[in-house]
Amino acid sequence: MFLVTTANQNFWKTGEKILFLGEWCKLYDQKHIWSKLDYETLPSHWEDRERVNHRYTYLDNIYEKYLSCLTSTLNNYHGEDNSEKYWRIILGPWLSIFIGVIFDRYLSIKTVINSKKDTHTWIPPLDIDQWVPLDTLNFSARASEDINFNLFLYSQILFRLEKIPFEIKRDCEFSELKVQEGTQSQGISGRFKRTTKRFFEKLLSKTPDHYKQIVFFECALSFREFLKLNFLLGQISCLVPQKDSAPFIAPIQK
Repeated sequence: MFLVTTANQNFWKTGEKILFLGEWCKLYDQKHIWSKLDYETLPSHWEDRERVNHRYTYLDNIYEKYLSCLTSTLNNYHGEDNSEKYWRIILGPWLSIFIGVIFDRYLSIKTVINSKKDTHTWIPPLDIDQWVPLDTLNFSARASEDINFNLFLYSQILFRLEKIPFEIKRDCEFSELKVQEGTQSQGISGRFKRTTKRFFEKLLSKTPDHYKQIVFFECALSFREFLKLNFLLGQISCLVPQKDSAPFIAPIQK
């Protein structure tokens, strides 16, 4: 039986009976295709209501465990001595969502394993760098909407558990759609903005690292207020729009 973990039909082997990992594999606008196949759909592991409360408690414990680990690791990496409360504020929302998403995908795969069904599947090449989210919101959106991102997550779990035979399909289409760049601003205003941006990029490149240790994402301040804040902080901070990736900031050596 062939295990399908995605709605991406490039990873369906329709020549044999299919086991859909969940209802999300069967998109309504593809019903004319999957309805004609010989298939079963695995029931959701969340239907076991008696275990839901236990799982929430378990996830809370996992959250606290890894928050403590990350506190130590990130303090060492950045040369800081921040409290666990500090890192809870910075990392807490992302860590909670990340653990919940991965645990859900893991339980789905475990349900297949526990079913004792003789299955095998296809997975894509696991290029991790291609799938690193920009931030918490981006991760949450991709986990809930991006079928290829979820295929990547399921494939990582299958690869690491080594309980279900799989074949890496290198000839299948597996790439996220690149976000189309907006058209550049035209006219004098557009040229001024581009020139100003290049000026500040050059200024940042010449500035010692000690004076550019702060990065703002989607700052709501006006340009004047932003400059004033930089003056008060004694920094030339970097402003990164949400669609861009964050620059690498080397930790301060103490």
